[in-house]
Amino acid sequence: AARGGFGTIGQGFEGGCWLSTSSPYIGSGGGGGGYDNGGGGGAGGFVLDCGLSVSSCMSYSVIVGAGGSATTGVSGHGGASCFNGIVALGGGGSGGQSYIGDDGGSGGGTMYYPFGAARGGFGTIGQGFEGGCWLSTSSPYIGSGGGGASQRGFDGPSNGMGGAGKPSTLLGNTCYYAGGGNGSGDSVGCLVQSLGGGGIAGNPTGGNANANSGGGGGGGINGGNYGGNGGSGIVIIR
Repeated sequence: AARGGFGTIGQGFEGGCWLSTSSPYIGSGGGGGGYDNGGGGGAGGFVLDCGLSVSSCMSYSVIVGAGGSATTGVSGHGGASCFNGIVALGGGGSGGQSYIGDDGGSGGGTMYYPFGAARGGFGTIGQGFEGGCWLSTSSPYIGSGGGGASQRGFDGPSNGMGGAGKPSTLLGNTCYYAGGGNGSGDSVGCLVQSLGGGGIAGNPTGGNANANSGGGGGGGINGGNYGGNGGSGIVIIR
């Protein structure tokens, strides 16, 4: 989209605007990773709205969500992103030991020892998937992964990797966004990032998600270690 040339006051008016059809990608902030045997944070919501008409002659409201902060208990929820009334929900924060992950664009992972099996946080239909479940009451205590834009988080204690994000080519190259964070526990969990910039497992502190990825933070290892912060969101109009 582009504006027409300006006219001169008292002599004439501006030329018409050029209107185009855009496919904006709206990604919100990811949730923080869990504290002390924590699960991975859920990725921020991924919204690709094809066929939206935009004009250079109009103003649009744009909000980019911040990543959730890692805390004790259940870590911070990611901030929502918004363009022209289209909202991507923030990722769910992950639970540390004995907490269930939060719901969000994608759900946070869970580490529910010693209380038995538990679900991860729920994702939002059309934006992301749920965090992995916690399936055991025995060692190893590795929290489940946070949900990603295209895949649920992996269950703990067997794996704990965050769910994969989704690709976008709006910036030219293929980039992945909104990957879930990896869970951690009484031993080091997965040290490979999920597709989409989620944080790695604690070694000992959980890894921060990549900036502007909307990825979830990684969980902190046993011994009072914090998880990583969620990645900030991004809004791309092209």
